[in-house]
Formats: sequence, structure tokens, C-alpha cells
Amino acid sequence: MYVITDLTQFSKDGRVCMAAVNTETGRCIRPMPYLNQDNCRENRILPGSIISGDFESVPVIEPHIEDVRYGNLQHLGPCDALTFKKLLDLTRSNDLASGFDGPIDKKLNPESLPAKRSLITYKAGSVELVADGYKAGKLRVHFDGQSFVPVNDLGYVLDYGSRPNPDTIRLYNQFLKSQKEIYLRIGLTRIHGTEPRRGYWLQVNGVYTFPKRNSEVRRYV
Repeated sequence: MYVITDLTQFSKDGRVCMAAVNTETGRCIRPMPYLNQDNCRENRILPGSIISGDFESVPVIEPHIEDVRYGNLQHLGPCDALTFKKLLDLTRSNDLASGFDGPIDKKLNPESLPAKRSLITYKAGSVELVADGYKAGKLRVHFDGQSFVPVNDLGYVLDYGSRPNPDTIRLYNQFLKSQKEIYLRIGLTRIHGTEPRRGYWLQVNGVYTFPKRNSEVRRYV
């Protein structure tokens, strides 16, 4: 059984990048080609959704070892909160460098030293969302010494995009501070940038809280 852990905005054309984890083995996969956002909305595909299918590994270049091709993809409904939290703990890393198994220079894994994987779970001690100063209607996040990392969690992308103002961010942060545990799904982008800052960049694919979830960003309207 696979459970979706990452659902992120891929581009402006409506495609969505999904990642899922096997509940028994902890194997993480990134099914490709990418899904369409309308399909996700119609089938209420969200983080925590259970999926099944035929998954075939493809030749990949590190760090994106999770890429697979799929067939007969099916959505089987949501898992419960306890199962989802156990899955996050199963895939949790204590720090970014050991999690990715490669160096992280500020927000960058350098092209010359590619990490061994591109998706991890990290349990954060402190999290603060801020407006992206370069991209209107977008969010970035500060967490545990990492600053201004882009937030591509589809739930936050859609919700903040519909009401991009300081009050929305204030409410997000109030909710985060009220929660006992915060887990981040963190990924590495495809390669981009120019030397000497060319490589794989950090992004936050999912923001998950316990004991409660933020229902404003975990729904489709």
C-alpha cells in the first residue's frame, strides 16, 4: 500500500507532482508522468490518500532516484491520521545532510556532489511562513536555521493564492504555533541555476501538523 506524502504544484499548466511512500517498506516513489490538477480535485486526491498501481523503475540520475512510471493508477480513499503520522516517522531524518545523503550548502545541493535521494521527511522544531519577496502570491518558510525555502505544498499554494495577504500568513503561523508536532516533506528540485550556485535546490513539499491538521489547506473548494 502506498500513501501520498507529497502533492506539489509543478508548473502553471496545471500539472501536479505526486510522491508516495510504501507503508511497509518505506520506499518512496514519484509516479510519472505528472498528474493533472483537475483530476486531483475531481477525485479528492490529497496528502494521505491511498493509491495503488503498477510502478516500474526507470533509469535516473541521482538525486531523483524516486522516479517511476505507472500504469493502472487507482485512488483508494484516505488513510487515517495515525497511519499517516507513522509513515512520516518511518521516513524521518534527523538532519538534511544525512537525510539526503549529500551536502546541503544553505539551500543548495551542488551539481558536483549530488545527493543520493531527493525526498525526505524532517521533523521541525520551529516553522514560520513568510511571503515570498520575489514571487507575488507565493510562500517561503523558515525552519530550524534554514531560511526562505520555497513552499510548493499544493494545499498552501491554492489557499494562499486565493487570499495572499498578511492576515492569511498570520493565521497560518498562529495555527503552526498551536500544534505539538510539525513535519515537513522536503525535496530537491531538478537541476537549475548558474555557477557557482547551480544544483538541486531545497523546497518544502508538505507541511503536516499533529494533533490537528489545518483544514483550510487540506481541502478542495
